[in-house]
Amino acid sequence: MHKGLDRPAQHRARALTERVRLLMVDDDAAFGHALTMDLRRMGYALRVALSAKACIKTLSETVCDMAIVDAHLTQDDLSRLRPLLRARCLPVLWLLDPDAPLGAADPWLDRGDVCLRKPVGLVELERSLKQLLRWRFGWL
Repeated sequence: MHKGLDRPAQHRARALTERVRLLMVDDDAAFGHALTMDLRRMGYALRVALSAKACIKTLSETVCDMAIVDAHLTQDDLSRLRPLLRARCLPVLWLLDPDAPLGAADPWLDRGDVCLRKPVGLVELERSLKQLLRWRFGWL
């Protein structure tokens, strides 16, 4: 996981990520499942929603610190999700389609948001999550 760190530093870094509760919203169950397994191996507590309706239900039942959202959800789902995520001040990692320009998401990005293109590499994913952690909590 954190190869450049000594053992105590690795344990501290893992302890920080274990406190972070992620919400992942992606209607692609196969991609979502693979990403879920990787995020759990990294030590994140994770809740998964396959639609905006499931996301709204999850957010009403649980506290989340950050969200990972597929930007290719339906416009109706995205228009319901964005205000909810903003109201809770959640930083969001937006997953864009491989051919989508990074600037395409600019109109609805918040200052703490990050965009990545699918498929997402683990190193890039971990770097982006740490960037969100620094913005949200000042960690890592």
